[in-house]
Amino acid sequence: MREKILVINQHFYPEFAATGQLLEDLCADLAQDYEVTVLTGKPSYVGSIDNIPKEEIYRGIDIIRVFNTSFSKTGKLGTLGRIINYLTFYLLVFFKGLTLKKYDTIIVLSTPPYISLVALALKLFKKSKIIYVVQDLYPEVAIELDIIKSNFLISFFKKINKFILKRVDKIVTIGEHMQELLEKSYGKKLIEEKSKMIYNWADGEKIYPISKDQTFRKKWGLEDTFVIMYSGNMGNAHEFDTVLEAAENLKHEDQIKFLFVGEGVKKEYIEEYISENNLDNFVFKPYQDKEDLIYSLNTANLSLTTLNSGFEGLVVPSKVYGIMASGKPIIFISNFNNEISDMIENHQIGYNIKIGNSDKLAAIIKKYKEDRDLLKKHSQNTRKLFEEEFNKEISIEKYRDLLKDLDNQLI
Repeated sequence: MREKILVINQHFYPEFAATGQLLEDLCADLAQDYEVTVLTGKPSYVGSIDNIPKEEIYRGIDIIRVFNTSFSKTGKLGTLGRIINYLTFYLLVFFKGLTLKKYDTIIVLSTPPYISLVALALKLFKKSKIIYVVQDLYPEVAIELDIIKSNFLISFFKKINKFILKRVDKIVTIGEHMQELLEKSYGKKLIEEKSKMIYNWADGEKIYPISKDQTFRKKWGLEDTFVIMYSGNMGNAHEFDTVLEAAENLKHEDQIKFLFVGEGVKKEYIEEYISENNLDNFVFKPYQDKEDLIYSLNTANLSLTTLNSGFEGLVVPSKVYGIMASGKPIIFISNFNNEISDMIENHQIGYNIKIGNSDKLAAIIKKYKEDRDLLKKHSQNTRKLFEEEFNKEISIEKYRDLLKDLDNQLI
C-alpha cells in the first residue's frame, strides 16, 4: 500500500504564486510513488480561473480547495482583509482536514503564516509526521513591513514559532542565511537536529536558453532592443526606486527597454513614477502561463531581481531560479549579505548593485549592451550553475530522501 501525503498551502495550481508552482512540481513527482492530496485555497492571483472546482485530480494529485475569503491586498480593508483571509483559511483547512483520511506525512509551508499550527492540530487526530517548509520567516517579515510593531506581539509570535519548531518532525529551509537566522533566533541545536536545507528550483527541461526569434520579442514589440526584465511579484519585499532612477538615467538610450512581467502591490507605485517622470522606456505585461515562461524569460538580455533592505535571510526570491534556467545574467539590487548576492559574487553570473546606486546600475546595463562577450560568458555561467545546483530533479530528490529519513523515525 502506498504511503499517503497531505500537502497544505494557500497557493496551488492554477495559481501563479511561486510556492504554488514549486509545489506542483514536487507533488507531481511524489505522486508517482505516494498517494498525494493537496489542501489549498481558492485561486486569487490575477489570471486564475474563476470557476475552479472544489476538488479535482490533476497530474495524479488529489486537489481539495477550501473557498476562504479573498479580500484584495490593496482594498479598503487592507491588512485587516488579509488577516480575515488567513483566519478563514486556517479554520476551513482544519475542519476539512478532520474529515479526510489518515495521512502518514503532512507537508506544510509557511504561507499563510502559522498555517503549521493547523497541521499540528491535525497531527493530534491523524498521528501524522510533519515536514515544515519555511519559505518566509514570520514575524520577521511582518516586522520589516511595519505590520507588527508591538514588542509584546513580536515576543508572542516568536514564542509561537518556537512552539511550532519544537513539535514538527522536520524543518526545511531554502537558504543558508535563513538557516542561520533560525539558529540565532530559536537555538542552533534545535534547528540543526531537525532541519535540512533544500533550495527552491526551476524545471530545466521546460525553461532553457532559446534563440531570439522563438521568444516574445516580436509579439511584444521589442525587436532590435536591449531588454532588461523584471519577472514576478512586485511586492513589498522588493526594491524598485534604484531601477526607476536608473531607467531615468537611460531614458535617452532608445534601444534599452525595461520589461516588467507580473503584478503586485507596488505595480501602481512603479506606474505612477513612470508617468510623473515621462519615461517611455518601460513595457508591462501580465503574468504568463507556466508553459509560456520559456518564451517570456528568454525575451530578456538581462534579468533584474531585487530585495528590500531588512529582508536578508527572511525571503529568497524564487524568481531567480527561472532566470538561471533561461541562462540570463542577473543584476541583483540589495544590501548584500543574502543568498542571491553571495551566489553572484562567487560564480560570475551577473552583478550586485547596492540599493540606491542607480548610477552603477545604469552603467552596468550599458556595459552589458556594449560588451556582448561578457554577456555571453555570464549567460553560460548562469545556466551551468543552474544545472549543477538548482535544477528541479536535484531538490526533489532531497525531498524524497527526507521522506525516507522520516519513515525510519518513530512518531
